[in-house]
Amino acid sequence: MFATLQMSISEVNFRDRTIALLSIPVLYFVWFIALSASGFFVGLGISATFRSVAAWVAASFLLALIPVFFQLRGIRADRRERIDVIFAACVLLLCTATGFLASSINRPNEDDSVYATKAVFYQAYPNQILDKKINWIEGLPSTAELISFQYYETILAAVANLFDLPFLDVYHVIAPAIVGFLMVLATLLALSVFEQRRGALALGLLLFSLVTLSLGETDVTFGNYSIARAFQGKVFFIAVGLPAWLYLSLRFLTLREFGTWLFLVATGVCFMAATTTALVLLPLFSAVIFLSYICCGKEIFTRKNVELGLAYVSSLAPVAWAAWELHAIAQRSLGTGSPVSTGFPLTFSKQIAFFVNPHLPLTPILFCAALFVTLCYSPHRRFFAIWVAVIIAAFLNPLVFRFMLKTVAPETIYWRLIFLLPFPIVVVTAFFATRGRPRSSAIAIAAFSVLALAVILGPTSVIRKKPDMTLGWPGVKIAQPELSAVREIAETVPAGSMLAPIPISSNLLIYSPNYRQFHTREDFFVHVARQSGVDQLFLDRSSIYSFIYEDSKNPAVKELLNRILASPGRPQVVVLPDRTVAIPEIRGLLERNNYAMRHLASAPYALFIAAPL
Repeated sequence: MFATLQMSISEVNFRDRTIALLSIPVLYFVWFIALSASGFFVGLGISATFRSVAAWVAASFLLALIPVFFQLRGIRADRRERIDVIFAACVLLLCTATGFLASSINRPNEDDSVYATKAVFYQAYPNQILDKKINWIEGLPSTAELISFQYYETILAAVANLFDLPFLDVYHVIAPAIVGFLMVLATLLALSVFEQRRGALALGLLLFSLVTLSLGETDVTFGNYSIARAFQGKVFFIAVGLPAWLYLSLRFLTLREFGTWLFLVATGVCFMAATTTALVLLPLFSAVIFLSYICCGKEIFTRKNVELGLAYVSSLAPVAWAAWELHAIAQRSLGTGSPVSTGFPLTFSKQIAFFVNPHLPLTPILFCAALFVTLCYSPHRRFFAIWVAVIIAAFLNPLVFRFMLKTVAPETIYWRLIFLLPFPIVVVTAFFATRGRPRSSAIAIAAFSVLALAVILGPTSVIRKKPDMTLGWPGVKIAQPELSAVREIAETVPAGSMLAPIPISSNLLIYSPNYRQFHTREDFFVHVARQSGVDQLFLDRSSIYSFIYEDSKNPAVKELLNRILASPGRPQVVVLPDRTVAIPEIRGLLERNNYAMRHLASAPYALFIAAPL
């Protein structure tokens, strides 16, 4: 039953000129983000202006061509085989289709109101000094700051500023197209370590794309947390970063080249820009890769392996430093009992349940079946067996759960450890392992057909229309009618303070920097208020929000709202859904305090604009 051939990873796995050529887009983008991020690291430290660092981002477009030049020179010098043009064209076609699809999926996410708001501000006011101050919530003290600077989104703002484009055109249209494109290429790099047959690789990439598009059972299963949210930095890290890191790590451990080591360093810096909360995953993933690699060799505890491990760890030095610093912040600000962690489960089973739809458990079934086939038939079965065993034994089991929450990854981060498992790559390695076996062609045709139908018609399809997702021409990822509302507000309402329902406030924050909000998503607001020592501010505004938008009937809150509407620090604009306008109690309070009403022409909302006191 088990494969008799146990194959080790050797130089042969990394000497394909066509794969080397196809790695260039990943190489360029990683170096561009790493170089741009280094400018922002320094700029934040010396209080530089956004405009000055944006000039460095412009220079990074050119500087990132230097490693590309060396890559091309190496490919040209190695003439042992011809470039497979047909294979490369097929791969690039699939990459382009995936990028277009990633840009076409409209799945709004409230996290943008935290990640992208500062970037929107900097593009509008490029002479402002780089800092972490929160300047979009009305009434917060000037000391209120973000947990961490959002480098990835600010780099995209610099790109938008350079090309004179709206920020959301870069963030919601161009960036996801690039990430979708690179996701397929990064997966190809990882798969090429385990399979060298071009036809199998091409079919494997197609299988990967079909599997990804079918994995939409929950909000965080791989399909929804990759191609459907490709605009966010943390998703770039998961979808592109982890497979690219796997390939580069195995390449360095095998070839031990300085160029690959340098690429690893740049990739780590790139990830420091892309994510803060998930960065702790990278050192853990690296440890698993190294252990899996050396355990597949003939000797484990040798001096050479120790030296190799130290060289590999040295490439992680910037990441380890940043992860340690962010770990302390995360334990303080995101840990158990913190406002941001509210709602995240404190049991192992409920954390795992994030990935399991009890009615349609496609992810666990597909993973277990593919892992079984890989362990039975793949020549790389030992590598994958050690990989999965270490992840489960060290991180993903109830016995270590409490320890992991307290010391490594609080409940807001722990569930992301699932992404360290070889999924959905293991589905493709299972396909590779069955190639050439009896009835393998018939099984492959059936599997591809079922997955294609699942993508088109299946209930777990990522592209299936849902209340929170639509598929259309690439555009801004804000749902209607909120998109029409924020556009009309930005075009017709003067800058000022505003009280609005979350669907308006969170989207307006990433559309325009001109409207300081009285209330925003509660987990973020309560965290900021507590950190700034203004808990009562949050409590008052949360009560008012519930009274206006959630039909709370507390008489004391009505009096509080009346006092705020009559005060000099009142919101200059109050946005109400049409159904709330019809409530005489709320409308009467606004009109008695000299608010004039006008309906939006493009959406079912009304604006109440305050007259000067």
